[in-house]
Amino acid sequence: MKLNLKNKTDRKDDSVTRKFRFLGKKSVADQRESTEKTAVGKMWDSLQKKVENIGEKVVFRQSFFLYLIIFVALCCNVRLDFGYQIVVNGKNFGVVSSQEMARSAVFTAYDEIVAVQGMDYKFENASFHLVPVSRDYVQSEELVTNKIVAAYDGLTAAYGIVVDGTVVVALESDTDGYEILSEIEGAYKTETGETHFANTVTVEPCRVQADQILEKEEALAVLNGTKDAVLTHKVLSGETFSSIALDYGVGTQQLMEVNPQIEPEYLQAGATIVVQVPQPLVAVESVEVITIEETIPYPVEEQKDSSLYQGTRNVITAGVNGKKDVVYEITRVNHRVTERKVLSETVLSVPTTEVAIVGTKVKPKTAPTGVLTRPYYGTVTARFGSSGSRWATTHTGIDYAGNTGDSVAAADGGTVTFAGWNGSYGKMVKISHGNGLETCYAHLNTISVSYGQQVAKGSSIGTVGNTGNSTGPHLHFEVRQNGVAKNPSDYLN
Repeated sequence: MKLNLKNKTDRKDDSVTRKFRFLGKKSVADQRESTEKTAVGKMWDSLQKKVENIGEKVVFRQSFFLYLIIFVALCCNVRLDFGYQIVVNGKNFGVVSSQEMARSAVFTAYDEIVAVQGMDYKFENASFHLVPVSRDYVQSEELVTNKIVAAYDGLTAAYGIVVDGTVVVALESDTDGYEILSEIEGAYKTETGETHFANTVTVEPCRVQADQILEKEEALAVLNGTKDAVLTHKVLSGETFSSIALDYGVGTQQLMEVNPQIEPEYLQAGATIVVQVPQPLVAVESVEVITIEETIPYPVEEQKDSSLYQGTRNVITAGVNGKKDVVYEITRVNHRVTERKVLSETVLSVPTTEVAIVGTKVKPKTAPTGVLTRPYYGTVTARFGSSGSRWATTHTGIDYAGNTGDSVAAADGGTVTFAGWNGSYGKMVKISHGNGLETCYAHLNTISVSYGQQVAKGSSIGTVGNTGNSTGPHLHFEVRQNGVAKNPSDYLN
């Protein structure tokens, strides 16, 4: 039977659509109607008329040879079957078991060839006819279709590396494909773990344009690349574009570009935004079991003591951390840890509990806090360690210039250990804050505290003056630790 590609009645199953992998393939299902309007249909009409003119001769010859073959087969006890031989452009492409399969094979092949060669492509002739044949020679529709396509689509046979159903690269041989996959997987192997592809990755025959076949190095570079995975993120309270971008490892500007409908300053909790996250084109998952020695933090036991001030803490038994071996099963995808599972733990040493006594007694206002504040906010005219004609040695404190009579405050709570005249310091106050820490306030005009008095942090102890060896009204402030002058700036909050 001669096929007329223009005639819809010859397309008994016009819905047939085969999936045939090759790079750059276009869909042809929506092109059939326009295909029928091309010169292909006219070509088939012309061929049909020629066949009709010689129809009687063809029928006679076919019938004669058919009976002859059956007679010979019966004489030789050969088991015959009948099938439909498909001929395209004068070339025999095989035998299928039914007219429907023959028709579908030719039309499906034609559609696929047109998708590659263009709408102007046409068969010179195509037909099928009934023939006796051994059952072993009856072929599948798909096989015959592939043979027709391979003969006329103008593509080159190759081997494609298929990732999750999509041909990503094409190579000359399947050996190249397997070597590339072995190299990719080998880059993530560990000494003790197992590796496998997280994607579905196969090497399969395909047909491609000749210039789409890559060298191994080129194909490896493509497969080691990344693709953007589109995710959705529901905004939580307090999140910003910057914090979300940081969590996903993408740029803030990129995140704003893929969400142009949302103004960053108006981002609200509950909103849904799109995040494009680069992911490896081919992912290799490795699973490794490792043992890590880890620290067991020591517990702390605190005993309350009402005789000690709040904030006081005395350790009576030092804590010691313990140790343990932890066996982990670690799963990585392209070296990035995606899961960490604890399989077992073995304690190597038990931690020692720290025991401490903590005070509960409420501190009086005059109790030292341990933090000093600036006693006077005048202009700094001399810093610690500076030298000048006014001092025999380097300067032992900080000078704050001010106005006579301005109030001077205690830098912290404590006990007055000196209040009076002290040579070149003039009128001076010293306050002990405990633990060997002492502050000194010199060149005062007046003193408002006395020896042994408890003073609160920030309370007035006198006024700025110009007494002793002084060139103008100012406060000379010192900090001493166990009698040694220290830089006040290191203590002031």
